[in-house]
Amino acid sequence: MAQDQGWTGLVTIDGDTIAEITSWDIQFDGGEVVNTVFSDDFVQRTYTIADSSGNFAGFGDQTDATGQELLIAMFVDGGTLAPVWLYLYISGAVGYYGTALVSPGKNVQAGQAIQRFSSSFRQAAKWYKNF
Repeated sequence: MAQDQGWTGLVTIDGDTIAEITSWDIQFDGGEVVNTVFSDDFVQRTYTIADSSGNFAGFGDQTDATGQELLIAMFVDGGTLAPVWLYLYISGAVGYYGTALVSPGKNVQAGQAIQRFSSSFRQAAKWYKNF
């Protein structure tokens, strides 16, 4: 298992930023896939990232009707939602990005429009890196 961490990032839905990440960590779990073609005499395998998950904390605007309310509807109703994209930056634009299933987090500053929160996530599809 490989892991990384950083201090900035974004949560977006349909290209709209709905939260700013102030700290994050991610764990990549490896796995193998069969890479054999029809005419091979033996099985070939290659190593790949099979899964990733992590945690993040940041600030979100609870009055944001286009982003935060969509997340809340998904959590409460199990509704269909456009992919949640996480951008986890190590330095500048360098880091990881991909779609994720975000678990409801804990609001640290309840009762305010801009609230600090923490959440966990699992990858929804292949993740990418920008190095």
